[in-house]
Amino acid sequence: MACLNWTQSECGDARGFLEAVTRGRECSVGSRARKRRRELHLAESLVRKFESAEGSTSVLRGHRGCVNRLCWSETGRLLASVSDDLKIFLWKFPQCTLQGAGSSWCIPTNHKANIFGVKFLPLTNDAKIVTGAMDCEVQLHHLERGWESGNSCHTTTLEFHNDRVKAVEVEPCNPNNFWSGSEDGTVLQFDCRCLQEPAHLVTCRAHGAPRPVEVKFVSINPVRPYQLATACGDEYVRVYDRRMLSRSDRDDPLMKLTPPHLAVNGSERKRLTHTTCVSFGSTGRRLVASYHGDHCYSFDLDGEGRQDAAFEAGGRGARRRDTAGIPWGSISDTEYHDALVRMKVLDFLKNPDANRVNVPPAATAAIRLLSRGLVRYPNSRVLLEARADAFIARKWKGDASFALRDIERAMALQPGYGERDLKLIVAFASALHQLQQHESARYLMERHVKGKTFSDTELRGLVHLRGLQESVEAALEERGSGGRGEGSSPFLYDDDNDGEEDEGGEGEDGQGHPRPGGSTEEDDEEILRRIRGDELSTSLWARESSRRMSQRYVSQANNQTDTKEVSFLGNDDSIVASGSDDGNVMLFDSFTGKLLHYLEADVNIVNCVQCHPQVPCLATSGLEHVVRLWEPRAPHAHRADLEHPGDSKMFVHSTMMKMVLRNQEQNNENHVRPLFSLADIGENQRAIFRALADRFGTTFQADDEQCRTV
Repeated sequence: MACLNWTQSECGDARGFLEAVTRGRECSVGSRARKRRRELHLAESLVRKFESAEGSTSVLRGHRGCVNRLCWSETGRLLASVSDDLKIFLWKFPQCTLQGAGSSWCIPTNHKANIFGVKFLPLTNDAKIVTGAMDCEVQLHHLERGWESGNSCHTTTLEFHNDRVKAVEVEPCNPNNFWSGSEDGTVLQFDCRCLQEPAHLVTCRAHGAPRPVEVKFVSINPVRPYQLATACGDEYVRVYDRRMLSRSDRDDPLMKLTPPHLAVNGSERKRLTHTTCVSFGSTGRRLVASYHGDHCYSFDLDGEGRQDAAFEAGGRGARRRDTAGIPWGSISDTEYHDALVRMKVLDFLKNPDANRVNVPPAATAAIRLLSRGLVRYPNSRVLLEARADAFIARKWKGDASFALRDIERAMALQPGYGERDLKLIVAFASALHQLQQHESARYLMERHVKGKTFSDTELRGLVHLRGLQESVEAALEERGSGGRGEGSSPFLYDDDNDGEEDEGGEGEDGQGHPRPGGSTEEDDEEILRRIRGDELSTSLWARESSRRMSQRYVSQANNQTDTKEVSFLGNDDSIVASGSDDGNVMLFDSFTGKLLHYLEADVNIVNCVQCHPQVPCLATSGLEHVVRLWEPRAPHAHRADLEHPGDSKMFVHSTMMKMVLRNQEQNNENHVRPLFSLADIGENQRAIFRALADRFGTTFQADDEQCRTV
């Protein structure tokens, strides 16, 4: 009753306190000692020391095919690995690192094609294992008592999917239920007490599309197990509330999450990008997703994301969570500007076509340096404009959306300033053009350039404006919306142009607007409406699907396989790990996006990375037929470039920088999905799989001499 006498502000404070206590209890951080243990599980200092043991003691051999998935048991006593050889290997930790007798067991399965998923059912003493495979089947393997001594294994085959099963998932502290996700677009829920009647949990569909989208991965929130996330064959990560699926539309998710540049309609990259993996953090507040042909991104499930920090920030000072107490002001004459001049970064940004080979490293170094400056001076228009120029010059995936963010922030700092700054308008149009918003870019330039006079200095500094206009017109012509129209600015064309002015380009009406049916890829309606309404804002970062994005992680290449994993490491979610096409495992600071370390884990491609639930140990696998374990050890000399991230010159010329540049060049150029879509080979996909499995699937099963049957 005393609460009834509290003021509104006191009630609000009490409510916030109770929410914080409840959240802390859910995440098991109620005591300071427990919180400290979570932080020490995988501290940054240990991540920098990850190395494989000398010799072959940390290389687990036994498989005869690519190792597609890894899974630690609940206690970390066992590590399960599945492969193209259709077998499950169980490795006893830490005895397996000693290669002693009785440290590994091989379990043959009844699968007829590559296995893509494996999980231990919790609270079963590691005696129940679930697998999913390319043969459209889910199998439950029950290890009989004494299985380590050679007793039998009972397998139940569940045939309910019509396409490849790409993932299986379990719920913490639930020994009865498990879930499977398939490329037929469905997620099924199984109950061990009634296996022959699975629940059709959800069918993932694109908005307005009759056909479902493929499910590539499934993850359950360990703190809020009613939340289920799917990585699908499009640009969205879908988060469902399992409690609500029985009451509402089964295809309606609780959240649809995607990076800002993939939320834009009309972007060609949307069709070429899809999610390959999604993983919740151990605190349940964040999730991270990996994108084919793109980067990895984390999302904040509880808030609006940390948009101000969603840039590549270097240095330990960038870990600051907010900008409270940081002085405001311009730093045009500070050490940061002087450093940019010394590195000749400004020269590259003013004339990016002069030396294209050096643009990405110079622009990356500039972004790194400017981000550190913006931590100290978040309201510096000079830094925001310079970083936007660097993003536009570099042209990596998503850079245009980050440039728009900086440009809009710079304009908001001084209302009316953007309309008078021709350089900022051109940068705005360039970012829109890179996002394939060509109509919006043309209208923006014509609205703010036509009929205005500029000084000789401005004209000399904007010589690339003509090239931008020509590129926009060419893109519109190719799209079918028409090229140069009646409203084209005389400033952008010579008076002695041989061609006559059209009264509306091909595919346009008399007002320069696209005609109906003139284009299959048009500008995003919301962005075009805002630009035509004379708003110097796209509100791209405020959209429901992208405003929760908190950070992106740039280094890896993800083009060759669609099973590339990404996950949080440690019990405090401070580290993000991702596989890569170059054979390296990338380890990032989850809050700043900074690359902390990389592990040379495979000679070809790394797909899997899983952290031990209790000790600082990583398990990785890929196209090689082995599993590797990584533990903290003394770093080698060639890692010295990672120990001094403050030196930007070292960063530009380091081995790490060369690796990042090589991977991003591959991401920009290679958009081809390596795996065919089963929807293209007919409706009777199961029959085709059966025929392929009968012809080729018994190759590995014929040789079981080294595999101990249990």
